[in-house]
Amino acid sequence: MTEQKKEASIIDLISSSGILPMFIHEDVKLMKSILAICYEAELRVFEVLNRSENALHTFIQLKDYVDNWLPGMKLCAGTITDVQSAKKYIDAGAAMIIAPNLDEQIGHFCVEQGIEWLPGVSTVSEIYKALKIGTTSVKLFPAELSSPKFVLTIKSLVPRLQIIASGGVSVEHESLGPWFMADVDGVGLGSSVFNKVNQKDGWESTKETLLSCKQRIKKLRQLRFSS
Repeated sequence: MTEQKKEASIIDLISSSGILPMFIHEDVKLMKSILAICYEAELRVFEVLNRSENALHTFIQLKDYVDNWLPGMKLCAGTITDVQSAKKYIDAGAAMIIAPNLDEQIGHFCVEQGIEWLPGVSTVSEIYKALKIGTTSVKLFPAELSSPKFVLTIKSLVPRLQIIASGGVSVEHESLGPWFMADVDGVGLGSSVFNKVNQKDGWESTKETLLSCKQRIKKLRQLRFSS
């Protein structure tokens, strides 16, 4: 009898490319285009930001689109700051709950529901509290107010911890380099990448940006492993 292959975790899917794309727009058609671009760039996780009045309704429509047209893609709910919102998005099919802060109630709820949780942290104390609640992955947010040196320190203390740096990270080598040389598992990329999708050449240029970013990350990881 062959052993069934275990499905990859959401955080491992993010780590495989090094990119967590994130965005929200009231135009659902535009959002579908963005998801399709990410899918073509072989990104299999997308964070739909809970930052608009109709964000949940948008998420539900996008989940239906993904289920029918983008097999294997995982939709996550981002900017979740209360348990009620977490429950609504989980009921809507969110694969992971992502928060800008460390909320213990959300953490315990996600653990109870068996849903991956990516809390926002900025201190050592918050990281250890998140680990105690029940996660081995965190979002360093806002990354622009922290540093790659902080990541190196944390990784030396908790080697198994997976860290996504988000907030102020861009696709340029000068921005990505220090973070991936410090061994982050991924970076969050948002409006700076996706704002131009609705322009004339937005689709192809955005796809090329994501593919180029993936290549930079791959080379940086190879450089880190060889150093």
